[in-house]
Amino acid sequence: MSDQDLFASIEPYSEPVNGGQLLTELSESATRFMTLPEHGDTILALWSVFSHAHDAAHHSPLLAVTAPEKRCGKTTVLAWLSKLVNRPLSASNITGPALYRTIDLHEPTILIDEADTFLRDRDDLRGILNSGHSRIGTVIRLVGSDYTPQQFNTWCPKAIAMIGNLPDTLSDRSIHLKMRRKLPHEGVERMRGQEHHFNILSQKIARFVADNIDPIRNANPVIPQALNDRAADNWHVLLSIALVAGGNWYKKAISAAESFIDSEVNGGGINEELLTDIKTVFEDANTDRLQTTMLIEHLYDIEEAPWKTWNRGNPLTARQLATRLKNFGITTNQTIRIGGMTCKGYRLDQFRDAFERYIPPVSVTESQASEYEIYSLDAISNMYQDVTDNKTFNPNDYNGCDRVTDKSRLKEVCQRCDGEGCGYCAL
Repeated sequence: MSDQDLFASIEPYSEPVNGGQLLTELSESATRFMTLPEHGDTILALWSVFSHAHDAAHHSPLLAVTAPEKRCGKTTVLAWLSKLVNRPLSASNITGPALYRTIDLHEPTILIDEADTFLRDRDDLRGILNSGHSRIGTVIRLVGSDYTPQQFNTWCPKAIAMIGNLPDTLSDRSIHLKMRRKLPHEGVERMRGQEHHFNILSQKIARFVADNIDPIRNANPVIPQALNDRAADNWHVLLSIALVAGGNWYKKAISAAESFIDSEVNGGGINEELLTDIKTVFEDANTDRLQTTMLIEHLYDIEEAPWKTWNRGNPLTARQLATRLKNFGITTNQTIRIGGMTCKGYRLDQFRDAFERYIPPVSVTESQASEYEIYSLDAISNMYQDVTDNKTFNPNDYNGCDRVTDKSRLKEVCQRCDGEGCGYCAL
């Protein structure tokens, strides 16, 4: 099947597009049709543009659309994206060979729904998705009757929707959008009959990216220091798009990245999340030992935690808990005494070493947690370039300043905003 048969062509908008205004229109469209978590509209606006600017990226962050239960809007998010992203290709189930052959042949934007039904036990599929995080991502497979090794490209934008959380290695390569079920008063519009709305937005995205692909590729945004290396890779291209778009979008993108530091970065992988939640259970119960069934029931009660739907929509079992704890050298499910009875359970002292090694320290003060590298005015001037003619950008000419209250983070202040803060002051 040819590309013409699979993908509708997008005619770029007839006039130059203001990037900041485009992102605002995308954000408003997202909140018009979906109930989203905080910063969800920002992430969707940036990621939809990213799918068209994928060639400018060094890393391709997965968009992980997750929820604790059904009917939280995951499929609606993918439907909205399918109307805006570059070369959308939707699938509710896909095999490894179908995935890498499709990517190699068409370089689409893959939109995978209901991944909880097939992804968790598919090592081959996870490996393919992991490899596509880097632009040199490929897999090698033997093909033909003579088993000739052949290299297949796995580099393309991918969004995955599922109940529960992605497996650790995929989660680490993702921008996370954690959906929740909407309340009765949270009304949204239906997308049916809105073809003109989405066609115009798609054309504007295509025009903006066509005019700004090189500035996006060459952008050097300031990355929040609290992001680890992998998270910095994930957010770099989205921050670059926001920086080039202008207006207040760079600041909005930084806020979105910072808001996910605890869950994406400091929270580590799923095993570390499990340890953190177990520590919370022991602290809340104010005890040094817990029966296994009680520990698991308390894990289920932690809001937004994945344990109640961990096993393909079913709760985490005692055996699965024991298997994960073995990774940390914790002797599992011992016989303990609680009051006058004996039962299977865990003691707090079993976890102390793992808590110290794997659970990040409590966040420091707000000013420390959000502190960026301090730049002089000359350094800021050299860092950012005018996206229209590649001349050095002068922060004093910037007229999109957004006011903030903290003037203490800069050694020198921008004359335009007088230290109140703007995107080019790294505030």
